[in-house]
Amino acid sequence: MDFYRKVPDELKEASRTGGLLSLCACGVVALTLVTEIGAFLRTEVRTKIDVDTFAGSQLRVNFNLSFPHLHCDYASVDLWDKIGRNQANVTQNIEKWQLDEDGVKRMYQGRNRRAFDIDHDVHHPPIEEMHANGVHVWHVNADEWEGLHEHHEYVFVDFYAPWCLYCQSLRSTWEALAEELEKRDLGVAVAAVDCVDNEAFCHDMKVQTFPTLRFYHHGEQVNEGEYRFDRTVAALTDFVTRKLESENIYRQYPEARVAHAANWNTDHPGCLVSGFLLVNRVPGNFHVMAHSRHHSLNTLRTNLSHTVHHLSFGVPLTDAQHRKLATID
Repeated sequence: MDFYRKVPDELKEASRTGGLLSLCACGVVALTLVTEIGAFLRTEVRTKIDVDTFAGSQLRVNFNLSFPHLHCDYASVDLWDKIGRNQANVTQNIEKWQLDEDGVKRMYQGRNRRAFDIDHDVHHPPIEEMHANGVHVWHVNADEWEGLHEHHEYVFVDFYAPWCLYCQSLRSTWEALAEELEKRDLGVAVAAVDCVDNEAFCHDMKVQTFPTLRFYHHGEQVNEGEYRFDRTVAALTDFVTRKLESENIYRQYPEARVAHAANWNTDHPGCLVSGFLLVNRVPGNFHVMAHSRHHSLNTLRTNLSHTVHHLSFGVPLTDAQHRKLATID
């Protein structure tokens, strides 16, 4: 037995076939090396879908949205899904904050705040019969606006549109209010402005809805002078009386007017809408609409531009959970 056998010399001779196979082997090795290095350096994205094992039928949606040009009274959160849920003006678990012209929170508008009902007078005769003893409402246009305030210290104005059903319902009540204030001799003129004939003027006055009822003193809207409550003669008269009492107090204590005005903006402020919704785990959507149960929106002044500050799903993580996640590589 020989452990040191030698290869015959004839097997050591080079051949064309051997050289060709050697070149092919080197090429394969080089190609493999290049492809492996390329795969190592290349980023690879893998998509994986995991089935949610949560047994609950609803999903929590958290949101924080700001609308710089929409009043909180007209910001309605609506919900819809494919199994038939259609809910308008959702208020549960939702907060609203008034924003100033710089987008800064100024006044808390409430949580779970539901839109209140507005009562209307229905016992007044037709407007034509009420005009039998004269027209008591001052119907003015843009050119007559300044003259009206020069002759009257206090003016209560209805900005309306003839096509607006709410404005039509208010017309007789507004005439009755003018008669009532004349009888009481309160020194308040009751006026009306047609925003169809005076479109540019109403746009400059920032009239966002019809009817818009505002109380003016020497041509300037008083603090919280926009009326949004019952449209009855009794309620409107009570509002005017309280405003006159407030103005008398402000005459005696001017600093009170300044302090009150600091928390109020004459322009239509914006609104911050935040909170969460519990939605069914089916296709659907939620959206914020400009809507009012007792007004018609002025489309020329309706601006739904908004900023999404936060949008997430599920129960928000606590600070401790966030800190724990930050420690995980």
